[in-house]
This record gives sequence, C-alpha cells and structure tokens, in this order.
Amino acid sequence: MKLMTEELKKRFAEIGDQSMEENPLVIAKLFDPMGSATWYATQYDPETDVCFGYVSGQVYDPEGRFDQWGTFSIGELESIQRGYPKLIFGNEVFVPQATIGIERDTCFEEMRFNELMEKQHSLGKKKKAPDIEKRIKSLEGDGQDVSKGLGSEIEF
Repeated sequence: MKLMTEELKKRFAEIGDQSMEENPLVIAKLFDPMGSATWYATQYDPETDVCFGYVSGQVYDPEGRFDQWGTFSIGELESIQRGYPKLIFGNEVFVPQATIGIERDTCFEEMRFNELMEKQHSLGKKKKAPDIEKRIKSLEGDGQDVSKGLGSEIEF
C-alpha cells in the first residue's frame, strides 16, 4: 500500500510545521496489521520522505510508557513485508506465499493529538488485557500442545 499519497502530501504542506504546537493536528495514521505498532503523523518532509509524529505500541505496554514522539521513514515503513504463519494440517504443511506490510488507515479522520489520546484511553479502559493463564489452561484442556503456541505455526 502506498502510505503517502499526493493528497496527503498536499495536506501536510497546507498544515506546515507543527513543532511548536502544543496540541498538533494528527494528519495520518499508519499501523502494523500483524502487530501493535501505530504511527500518527503530524508533519511530513517530502525531501527526505520522513514524518514526525507519535509512535505507539512498538513495545507492548498497556500503560503506554514506551510510546514517544519521533521521526519515521515512509520508505522504510513501506519496505516492511511480513509473511503469514505456516499452517499444519495433520501431516500436511501449508506455507502461505502472501505477505502483508504496514497499512494506512484510510478511514482515519484528522484530529488534535489530545482528542486522539482521549479516544485511545477511553477505548483502552473498556478492553481488558487477556488472561494468559486462563488461555493456556483452555488450550491444555483442548489437548493442544501449548509449547507450539509461541512459534509462527498454527496446527489443526
């Protein structure tokens, strides 16, 4: 997916430098569909193809202590391609050839950073962290080998 469209480039140019803005306007949201990382872009430099913005979820932490402001390269994000896990059906192994990369949230609507954080926190309060012990016990009860759950294989 093309992460930086001509329309977005024009919008970033209209908004300009927000480095001194206390509550910047978030223009675009990029995310890893196979992980938890999300990049919220507030500025874009077309000469370097680098954005400035808020990065969250690169390290799992419900408190968000590792989230931070910084720069990120659009070219680097576009180059990320991750494969799907190997599937095992009895004695047969299926290795999907498809890959997936970082995506742009095409439904994201511009909003001020503080408003975004309020929405994120209100959503987070409604969600409970998964109870891993309970999940392991349920897998053990199903007769599944939970030691294989840590790899990139799915067994049926």
